Amino acid sequence: MNKSTYKVILLYGFFFVLSFFAWGFTKSYTADVTVNLNIVGKPNEVTIIDSVPARVSVPMEGKVFSHLYYKIFTPEANINFLSKYQKSTSELVITVEDIYAATNLHTLFRPQNSPKMQSGFPLVLTAVTHEGKKVPVAFEGSINLQFNPITMSLVNWPVCSPDSVVVYAKSEVLEKIDSVALKPFTVRDFSDTVMTVGLRTIPGVRYETTNVKLRLDLERNYLKRASIDVAPKEVRGMKIQYRPATVDILYYVPESFYNAKAPTVAVFADDIDLSKKSGRVAVRKAEEYPHRKIYKILEDSVTWTVK
Repeated sequence: MNKSTYKVILLYGFFFVLSFFAWGFTKSYTADVTVNLNIVGKPNEVTIIDSVPARVSVPMEGKVFSHLYYKIFTPEANINFLSKYQKSTSELVITVEDIYAATNLHTLFRPQNSPKMQSGFPLVLTAVTHEGKKVPVAFEGSINLQFNPITMSLVNWPVCSPDSVVVYAKSEVLEKIDSVALKPFTVRDFSDTVMTVGLRTIPGVRYETTNVKLRLDLERNYLKRASIDVAPKEVRGMKIQYRPATVDILYYVPESFYNAKAPTVAVFADDIDLSKKSGRVAVRKAEEYPHRKIYKILEDSVTWTVK
């Protein structure tokens, strides 16, 4: 590249940059400006039910570089709570005019032809002054057990901490709430013995806390053997004798119930034909207990005779 070509390029670049800056400082246009929304001056006894948006957008007119500046440095809008709170309706109402009044953008201005109504405004937030209502946390079928019941057992119902939460809402809504439900959760194995579970949302209601801790008492099952008497001993008024009188069973039991009563077995009376005075009959499960499930009856039938 010779010197003359180099000078031409530099000169072209200089005028391009100069034109760009001239355009940036003189060209005006209207675009939405994002503003950080801050609620200030809220009394401690007031609870805002709805989520306050962290940012809102309003149309502003200004030079290109001014818009660029406020893209990088987001302006703030500080709204005084008491000046906008309507106690009669328990609502905090923020209009687009409030955003304009609270935002000092210096080089940006509200467009002259901007409509009074702006999308997303007025912003209406429910806010209450009462202390809330404490209600229990309910499971309501939210637990989904997906572990193998042969290998493990949930020996106690999950312990929820806290077991009750304070809820806030308008008085007419609050009167109808007597509990809050957990979101559905799944228990797959021992890795789920401690978990955090969210509360199901209720429209127009805010919780003191949105999550609770659950502790689930899971135990590994053991295979145990026991000898069980065959029942019943009387069928339609006639005394029955079985040989053998007891049968062995294998059943699964968690450690906490290892020494508890074993499941029982029996014959079904309708399977016994008393006109024959004797015969062979199947032995089946009669009664199982929580966390004690029969795996196998080792003697699946017995001989019966009338005494």
